[in-house]
Amino acid sequence: MLESCDGLSLNVAAAAFASALAEGLTSDEIGLLASFFNVVGDSLNTLAIAKARCTFSQQSQ
Repeated sequence: MLESCDGLSLNVAAAAFASALAEGLTSDEIGLLASFFNVVGDSLNTLAIAKARCTFSQQSQ
């Protein structure tokens, strides 16, 4: 899905996305969104680690 490894562009895109999401929201609403996306990010990281371990384990056999 993500062909490029350009971290700078990804960071700029994330910042622009965050700014667009925050437009017109209260501080509490922004905080809730931030918390939500932290959970999403942690869950994605868990899935990525599990997938990598399973792939490595299958290749080792």
